[in-house]
Amino acid sequence: MRSPRRPPTTRPGNPYTGADLYERDPYYRAQAGSGTLAEPGGVRTGLYGLAYEHQYPTDTYLYDDEIDIEDAYSALVRYRNGASLAYTLDFSSPWEGFRVVISGTHGQIESRHGRTPDGTPLPGAGTFTFSSLFGTPEPESLRLGLPADALQGALAVATGEAIWRSAVERRPIDIAELLS
Repeated sequence: MRSPRRPPTTRPGNPYTGADLYERDPYYRAQAGSGTLAEPGGVRTGLYGLAYEHQYPTDTYLYDDEIDIEDAYSALVRYRNGASLAYTLDFSSPWEGFRVVISGTHGQIESRHGRTPDGTPLPGAGTFTFSSLFGTPEPESLRLGLPADALQGALAVATGEAIWRSAVERRPIDIAELLS
């Protein structure tokens, strides 16, 4: 992977590895001690401290040629009823989490969840805010309960799969293709 952040080497064809790489890698230095990246000789952990060893059984690293995940995705999803969704995903960000904004004819619902690399929650994380079209956020908006049912969950997963396939196949993907 050729990244502008990949530590340069004076040995063409021989990228840094091990301690030499960790010492020069800006991603590692920024995340050191957080558990996001494995410490030298350690195990990488994720949300709630769960180890990723079952997903990554070999010693792989962010810059390895085997790592072929795109750093960013953008998609425009069009629904049959005329609604649309603009979706952006960034895997190389100064914070971890997500922000969802739904705008409609009556206003906007926003939710933000996440943390900084040191584990500090983002300001406003874990809240839902409703802003009416012609007003300001209302206190009642924080009590909104918006659980999805199983079908809505399945459609959300299918939408994510369609976005990935669209990027790989370089064509629009109809959700019906995935559900038939």
